[in-house]
Amino acid sequence: MIKHLPWGRRDCHSFGSGAAPISSRLVITLDSDFHTILALTNAAGPSVIRIRWEGLRGPDLALLIKEFWPRVEPRLKQGALVSVSDSGIRIRNIPLFPA
Repeated sequence: MIKHLPWGRRDCHSFGSGAAPISSRLVITLDSDFHTILALTNAAGPSVIRIRWEGLRGPDLALLIKEFWPRVEPRLKQGALVSVSDSGIRIRNIPLFPA
C-alpha cells in the first residue's frame, strides 16, 4: 500500500482542480500530461512519476515501483519529475526553471 507522505512542499495554485492541497502529493501515472503541465507552469509540485511501460498489471506495477523507489524517493521529497521505462529512469528537479 502506498501511503500519504506529508513532505511540506510548496503548493502550486494552478495545478489540477485546486480541490486538495498539492504540497504533499505524489502522482504516479501513465499519462504525460502531468509532466507537461508542470513544465508549462514551472510549478514546484506535486512530484510526478510517469510509468512509460504499457501492459503492466497491478501486481507487476507494484513490484516495479518497489524496485526503483529507494533510488527516487529522496528526489521526490525535494520535488521531481521521474520517468520510468524499460530503458531506465530519468529524473528532473522541479521547478524546471528556478527563479
